[in-house]
Amino acid sequence: VFPPLSRTMATDKDVAALQLELEELYNWRDTTPAVASQQQAHSSTHPSSYTRTEKESYLQTQSDIILRKLSALPESPESSSQERAVHFYLQGKALNIGNTYSAPSENLLSRAIKQDPSLLDAWIQLGECFWKKGDMVGAKNCFAGALERHPKSPLALRSLSMVLRMVPTDSPQEKSANIAESLRLAREAVAQDPKDGTSWYILANAHLSSFFQATGQGYNGYDVKHALAAYKQAE
Repeated sequence: VFPPLSRTMATDKDVAALQLELEELYNWRDTTPAVASQQQAHSSTHPSSYTRTEKESYLQTQSDIILRKLSALPESPESSSQERAVHFYLQGKALNIGNTYSAPSENLLSRAIKQDPSLLDAWIQLGECFWKKGDMVGAKNCFAGALERHPKSPLALRSLSMVLRMVPTDSPQEKSANIAESLRLAREAVAQDPKDGTSWYILANAHLSSFFQATGQGYNGYDVKHALAAYKQAE
């Protein structure tokens, strides 16, 4: 939920339109498949008309357009910290749309959080930015920060669940504890919104991680059974 912006900075309609445009671009990114080569793109088994390179190029072009529109919005020295936070957040999110790490995106998202620590998606975006950087501890800290401020958010719950399975550990015991916590968080995400297929998918993956972590300690069909059930719910 974004705070209303003062008329001296930009109208609510201006910002809402750019926010929607950015959300639509992210949705296109997440729902449009891409293949490795043009030959695959034109094959009957791969209906996508985009190669990975073409998809990245399109995302870059469209995010640049959104960034130019954001830069053109009038600003005011009297704008509130929440208003500035939204502006930094949208810029950082636009820069974070690709598969590779963006230092400017990290900077802008960090500034957004400093201006308004309650901005949930800024925490999530910054965590994803750290993930692309290969900094799993930084990503974990961001997702934990999001969950601290929004303890019932399925997005924060499943984001922290995922990264806990990736964080480097010093011992098998620590790894097992992280996977157990990952599973708990994934269950909570599903409990908050049982109709969210993404949360069910994350829960299924958490059960599989729990199963493979227990390999060597004797077969336990519990996690396999629940993983398959969760994948079914995710469809």
